[in-house]
Amino acid sequence: TVFEAAINMEGIVKSTRMDIHPDSGLVRMTASGDITVAGAIEAETVDVEANAGGDILLASDIQAYALTAKAEGDIEVNNSIAIGGGDIALHADHEADGVGEFTQNAEMISTTGAGSILIDGAGAMTLRTLKTQSGAIKIGTRVAPATIRGAPHFIHTEGEIEITAVEQAGTVTTLRTARGDVLKYATEGAVTLEAEKGGIIEVPRIAIPARHLKVVGSDFIIISSAATTEVSNNSGSITINEISYIEEGQVTIKGEGAKSVTYLAANNLYLETPRGDVNTAIGVVIPGNEVKVSARKFGSRDNPVGINANITYINRLQGDIDVTEMWGLGTTLCIRGPAPSPSALLGINVSEESRLSRLSACPERSRGERSRGERS
Repeated sequence: TVFEAAINMEGIVKSTRMDIHPDSGLVRMTASGDITVAGAIEAETVDVEANAGGDILLASDIQAYALTAKAEGDIEVNNSIAIGGGDIALHADHEADGVGEFTQNAEMISTTGAGSILIDGAGAMTLRTLKTQSGAIKIGTRVAPATIRGAPHFIHTEGEIEITAVEQAGTVTTLRTARGDVLKYATEGAVTLEAEKGGIIEVPRIAIPARHLKVVGSDFIIISSAATTEVSNNSGSITINEISYIEEGQVTIKGEGAKSVTYLAANNLYLETPRGDVNTAIGVVIPGNEVKVSARKFGSRDNPVGINANITYINRLQGDIDVTEMWGLGTTLCIRGPAPSPSALLGINVSEESRLSRLSACPERSRGERSRGERS
């Protein structure tokens, strides 16, 4: 349908067919002005185009194989979009005159199969969660934003995320991947990269900048210069077997579930294993300004987790933390849980400058030298 004025749509618009091969069932809305889609749409393909400087507001449930929205002005998404197999193309500032921003207020924009997500817009772009299966996520390939707002969360439900390039321009960082992703976020902001069934691999070995970089996957090869680097293994445990100190204050931890993670030792490191444990090999101590460990279990009775940090956070994801014995050796405070239950087993170094500063392996002592703690 073509209108010469604005469109304000409510109720339900339904086409005659839905099929994974869109031969018919097209819903097209075109206006020389603004378009507000506030009613549900069921179609194979949905095309929305606002000309003459018009804006597009998507505020309804859209069920379709593919979705394209083009606006000479702004595009605002206020309702989550889930498309079944095709591309989602949302092009603000379609005339590329520098006027027209993209804003994602909805929590999620997603597509399945080989479908990709393509988003353009000038000025300030707001991004939240974007998810594809085997398709790519491409931000600002036609019209690039000057700034990124929000904390973008980029998800692929199939395959790994293999980063092939890290680029910075102004306040925006761009990550390019082997599958064709063009992922943009604020260099001084937060970003999450998630591979639901694969790892996060950085090929160029260039430090990824951010205020908070979170990577979620089954294994990791990354270099981070973020103020906080968060590593979440979504498939199993993390065991740190080796630590290497390299130039300019960088440290690399290597092991099972975190193949190679390089970060700045003076910054923060968070390790998370929702389905497993966090362990360190004998003599291995994880450094950082703040180190936060979230897991189902920490270390073992013979080999507690080792951490050296100004502030240490321990977050057990399943069950209570039972503290049954506690004793000090020099500046190290050793805390144990009851054996043989899978409780937290930690060595904590408390100094005058820090609240909790070091977790290390605790050597055995005679029972008379130990002091008993209590359940917390």
